[in-house]
Formats: sequence, C-alpha cells, structure tokens
Amino acid sequence: MSPSTRTPIRDRRLAYAPLETALGRLLVGYRGETVLRSSLTQTPAEFASDLGEEYGQPPEARPALPDRLREPVRTAAEGGFCAVDIDLDPLTPFQQRVLRAAIAIPRGHTCSYGELAERIGAPGAARAVGSALGRNPVPLLIPCHRVVRSGGDVGKYGMGGAQMKVRLLRREGALSRGGRVVA
Repeated sequence: MSPSTRTPIRDRRLAYAPLETALGRLLVGYRGETVLRSSLTQTPAEFASDLGEEYGQPPEARPALPDRLREPVRTAAEGGFCAVDIDLDPLTPFQQRVLRAAIAIPRGHTCSYGELAERIGAPGAARAVGSALGRNPVPLLIPCHRVVRSGGDVGKYGMGGAQMKVRLLRREGALSRGGRVVA
C-alpha cells in the first residue's frame, strides 16, 4: 500500500472486474495499477454505481482484472500480504491512519479497536477506529476483519456481517470453535 515503483500504465480509465476467490466473486474497482474499491456482497450494478459516484464517472466493466493486478489482489483477498497500491485519498487523514495500521496486523492475529486506537496515537478513540474501519473501501485487501472487540467478541463487519467476519478469522486460525478470538 505504498506508492507504485512500476512504470506508469497508460490505461488510466476507471474500470471494474470480477475475481474468483476462495470466498466467492470479488468485484474490484481500479484505475491503472491502483485498486480503488472491492466487494464480495454487491451486485455488479450496485458496485458500478457506487464506484462511479465516488470517482465522478461511470466505470467500464471488464471481464477480468489485468494480469498485473490479478494475482496480487487474489493473494491479499485470501489473507496474504497486500502488494497492490490502494487509493485512500477519498478518506480523512484519521481514517487513512487507521487503515494503514490495520494492514499491519498479520494473518492469524487480531487486535481490539482500543489497541488499534493506541497504535495510531489516539488512545480512547476505539469507536472512531470502528467507524474508520467501516469506511474501508477494500475489505479483505486491508484486513479490517482482524480488529475485534476487547472482550473477545468479533464485533461488526460491513461486508457480509459478523458471520463473514467469523468465517475469515476462523480461516486464518484466529478463532476457537466457539467463535471466540484466540490470537
């Protein structure tokens, strides 16, 4: 999630494409080599509408992600390291700090909303951290599902609800069979 060191791509049109993952079809919005948004739960029409509204132009539907994005996005979506550029510019500086801290939480680990607030230098801002995570434009790529309540409950998750969050954390080995956080 750092500035790209690759040669700029001429195709800078706003576009989106599906990507099949172990969790289902992930819709990915992008421009050039930068990922803008992703969703497992929206229809293509809903996704295109939201993407177009946020970026001020209708996106082009494409049948597949470009080769340069396909595997890095799939790896990140399936719990690996996020090696793609992500556009966080539409977010506030606070929201950007929260999401950058969330991306550093390793697979199989969790932290509480309060712990994440402390990590970014905002102790006592657990609710604001939760709100910022709710604005994550690329769930799975920025693993906001790894942030949980301090009592061990998983809390909310905007992309598929608490059941999806449990599924993701269990897949990463961060939950017990009883659904409590173990890592």
